[in-house]
Amino acid sequence: MQQIGNCVRLDVFYIENEGYYFIPIYVSDTVKNKLPNKACVANKDYVKWKEMDDRNFIFSLYPKDLIYIKGNNKVKLNPNIKNKDSIEAEELFAYYIKAGISVASITIQTHDNKYIQTNLGIKSLKKFEKYEVDILGNYHKVKLPEKRLPFNINKK
Repeated sequence: MQQIGNCVRLDVFYIENEGYYFIPIYVSDTVKNKLPNKACVANKDYVKWKEMDDRNFIFSLYPKDLIYIKGNNKVKLNPNIKNKDSIEAEELFAYYIKAGISVASITIQTHDNKYIQTNLGIKSLKKFEKYEVDILGNYHKVKLPEKRLPFNINKK
């Protein structure tokens, strides 16, 4: 059953010759014995979402995580400030803000909060990578794959 409420994180998967998928992890999932395993599929009901295998898991994405995106086409970013024009980029670093499950997309924002894209589909991206930012502002690609962590590790 599809969850409604606050999304804690996205678990991102990559399937060769298909692309990227994400599973939204909600607050209610944090107390369950098992993580959900159905990934969003644009314009499909939850029962028709795609089953994921943990072998295809690459990383978990939390709000304000730094990501690198390289698209097949240019990504259009809309201004957050009045009297500014939209910009386009073939590749960019941005911060993940939130997900939209109805169209399987994410919202991203530039580091200076000047530009935003509220409907970025990840499935067909050429590259979708997660980065860490250290205390000095240096950024480094996260070593993959991460381990898909449950929330109830001490629960019996």
